[in-house]
Amino acid sequence: MKTAEAMGRNAVLRDLLLCCCLVAATAAVYLFGGISHAGFVYFDDGKYVYFNGGGGYIEQNDHVCAGLTRDSLRWAFYSMEQANWHPLTWLSHMLDVTMFGLWAPGHHLTSLVLHCANAVLVFLVLKSLTRAVWRSAAVAALFALHPLHVESAAWVAERKDVLSTFFGLLALGAYGAYARRPGLARYALVFLCLGLGLTAKPMLVTLPFVFLLLDYWPLRRATALRWPRGPRPEPQAPRRAGAQAPPRRSRKARRGNAAPAARTAPPAREPSPLAAAGLLVLEKLPLFLLAAVSCVVTYIAQQRSGAVVPAANLPFFPQRIENVLTAYVRYLGKTLWPEGLASLYPRRGENLHLGTALAAAALLLAISAAVVWAARHGRRYLAVGWCWYLGMLVPVIGLVQVGDQSMADRYTYLPSVGLFIMAAWGAAEATARWPHRRLVLALLAVVVLLPCMVLTARQAGYWADSETLFRRTLSVTTNNPITHNNLGNILTWRGRDLHDSVRSEAIQQYLLAIQIDPNYAEAYNNLGNTLQECNRVGEAIEQYRKAIQANPNYPQACFNLGNALVSLHELDQAIEQYEAAIRLKPDYVEAGSNLLLVLNHLARVRAAAPAAAQRDGAAAMRLAQRACQLAGGQNPELLDTLAMAYAEAGSFDEAAATAREAVRLASAAGHNELAEGIRSRLALYAAHRPYRVPGP
Repeated sequence: MKTAEAMGRNAVLRDLLLCCCLVAATAAVYLFGGISHAGFVYFDDGKYVYFNGGGGYIEQNDHVCAGLTRDSLRWAFYSMEQANWHPLTWLSHMLDVTMFGLWAPGHHLTSLVLHCANAVLVFLVLKSLTRAVWRSAAVAALFALHPLHVESAAWVAERKDVLSTFFGLLALGAYGAYARRPGLARYALVFLCLGLGLTAKPMLVTLPFVFLLLDYWPLRRATALRWPRGPRPEPQAPRRAGAQAPPRRSRKARRGNAAPAARTAPPAREPSPLAAAGLLVLEKLPLFLLAAVSCVVTYIAQQRSGAVVPAANLPFFPQRIENVLTAYVRYLGKTLWPEGLASLYPRRGENLHLGTALAAAALLLAISAAVVWAARHGRRYLAVGWCWYLGMLVPVIGLVQVGDQSMADRYTYLPSVGLFIMAAWGAAEATARWPHRRLVLALLAVVVLLPCMVLTARQAGYWADSETLFRRTLSVTTNNPITHNNLGNILTWRGRDLHDSVRSEAIQQYLLAIQIDPNYAEAYNNLGNTLQECNRVGEAIEQYRKAIQANPNYPQACFNLGNALVSLHELDQAIEQYEAAIRLKPDYVEAGSNLLLVLNHLARVRAAAPAAAQRDGAAAMRLAQRACQLAGGQNPELLDTLAMAYAEAGSFDEAAATAREAVRLASAAGHNELAEGIRSRLALYAAHRPYRVPGP
């Protein structure tokens, strides 16, 4: 017979071999799919790290691209960019930049390593909780190789998903250790892992509820609880008919005068099911409070960024409720049949029908009733897996709508583990009495996992570059204006490096986006940009005006319209648009710079044009004073223009004083040529003569 020590060594070697197989299979699938040479995509990668679209378009997060510095570390903990507070995610991106620079495959490799680590953790945590090795391995394999998880593993901007799941799984493992041997240190470890996971992505706010599910199965802690104090009276055995009653103790004995009997500790008594549930909930109160704080912080961040869709734009009933019900069923369907996966599933809104929502509700209720019945007959894993799936999707199911998607593959990353538990344990139980059971289960694993591997490799390939990703998304979705717009941008930037025929295709993508959503302001704006690059300025101006009409609070469209008007020498209208852009976005540096240029140019025309019909001293003073005010009164060129305006208006003393200040500032800055020019004009003001620009 094998000794316990030998059996333990064999178990460790078996587990190690299974972990190595999981990592090898996962890495092979993603590397075969092309993750090793994938780039950054025009889908939030530039907002989180970096994106180069070609044609001179570059988008980057300056704080992240600086790497791990003191300033970037401080920013990571205070920033609420991208509608979230997730400092740990920012730190992971900064660490990647420090190690790999802006070499995209390095960033993808980090995400892949985390995904592999998560697969191993799924196996180890489930095995620790259930002692079921092969069923835990099956769940881990499905988690590692399922195509629905490609978005989380292959998208750089979704680093927060694999990172938060890593700490979430550590929290689950730590909770299992705490449940076996409760103690403050073990509880603190659970709290720490959950906190770290929440600082990577707030998706884990429902994890304390998962702990309660684990108490029900497989830990069965409710039946193991005991009241810490207070004996329960011993149950009396029923007396048989005719049996002699036990002798009564004398009054003296009851008073304690009789010889004392040997005393034993009172037995601990089991709480009622309701009381046991209350104890388990109370035990997790600090974890629930931590999750509640994360919810509040996340909601504040999303509100400040404008990511939360107002109830007026998307009513709770019927639109949101209909989408919630159908999304649950669609996620379930894509888990069972992972075909037609996309980077963006557009909100269907008015396309939803009450009948579809009712059918989805009926299906969800039927499954729920079935798992409750099964749980009452000993199959608790079904109820736990189903509630795991339903509950973990609650934060992202659409009750609070953030963004324009109706659903997203990445949202199933950790919730799908519940469905995989149902499948693995259900298959094992269903074949429990079959002959050649192990062979049947092995063949079933091959039949399920091989197609998953093929589909996952193919899906990973779609994330190689932006154009491939967007064309794939458009091929499997309909009415997707955002993706049409994004593809149009990619083609526009490519057209700058290639030829105009690519920008003609880009225009078609924008038109398709507008056709689907006539109020899509960004598509109008981008169409205007492309038309302007094709020297179709009049058409571009029309599109910019439509963008502003669709969204009056759109500073970029105002700025672009101002630029187009400048090219047609409509300077007064251009100034209005630049000022509107600055009102909407006070820190809009480009708009402020262009506004100064136009104000200065127009003020010089009104002050010093050779043609008398173009000159207007009062208007020149107003424009020049506005420019100097915006620049803080320290720009010598703008002060030079203001001096010209004073002279044209007949205020020669003010003109001379302003010119002398301009000479001082220009000389201090080393602009000697500008200073000499202003001195020559100062002589004219001293002689009470205005300055005139030579030539036309």
